[in-house]
Amino acid sequence: PPSFCTCIPARCTRLHRDNSCGASVQKNKWEDDWADFFCQHRIGFQLSLPACAHDEEIREMWERCEPVVRRSVLPPATSSTPVFPSLLHGDLWSGNWEALEGSGRIAIFDPASYYGHWEAEMSIMTMFGSPPRAFFDAYHTHLQRTEGYETRQELYQLYHYLNHFNLFGGGYRSACTKIMSSLLDLTEA
Repeated sequence: PPSFCTCIPARCTRLHRDNSCGASVQKNKWEDDWADFFCQHRIGFQLSLPACAHDEEIREMWERCEPVVRRSVLPPATSSTPVFPSLLHGDLWSGNWEALEGSGRIAIFDPASYYGHWEAEMSIMTMFGSPPRAFFDAYHTHLQRTEGYETRQELYQLYHYLNHFNLFGGGYRSACTKIMSSLLDLTEA
């Protein structure tokens, strides 16, 4: 199967630039594999920012989690079901979309766009408010959940919780450690 990045037409690569997610820089360097991209440029970069960089427990937990994530959670480029890149909004929580009254349409704003696994888009949508269940039911008629979907949702939420921990402090730390503990439990399953 093609690698993560070979699915993107060359003319679109200029869209894959660093940007921001909230007030944090969001690194979007090309990688040939989704697991490499996510582990290095989402989680790894967050761990380099001050709140996480000074939190030995958070960094140590991720060091133990990363091999589990690469082995059991994120499909590698060589998988029979590789991740094909989708252009994502990247920060689609309830404060970044609004139903346009009477039109049956929504407006989305404040993107943190990048190419990634379509499932990553779903993760933040349930963190801070959520569209109605009918939205997800309709969405999943087009893109089916595959095995491990719920675990990947937790992993993708970890990125946003780490970002919030770096931006706003300790109130988000427990969500980060809870998700990483859950990922570490996969080694015992």
